Amino acid sequence: AMAEWYGRQQLLAGKVKTPEQKIAEIMKVTKRDVNSAARKIFQTKKINLSLIGPFKASKKFLNILKI
Repeated sequence: AMAEWYGRQQLLAGKVKTPEQKIAEIMKVTKRDVNSAARKIFQTKKINLSLIGPFKASKKFLNILKI
């Protein structure tokens, strides 16, 4: 498993980090970082929603999409 870890890093990134270094990088990620990335990825103008079922009110779904 460790050989695969180091080999994959070398092949894909061209540099090798120890598991401890990688964990330290991951632990630096903040909630703000995650929210910022999510805002860039999930944009309401690009969202599609399909529903099947007997729904009497569409308002709650429109609220989810912020329309």
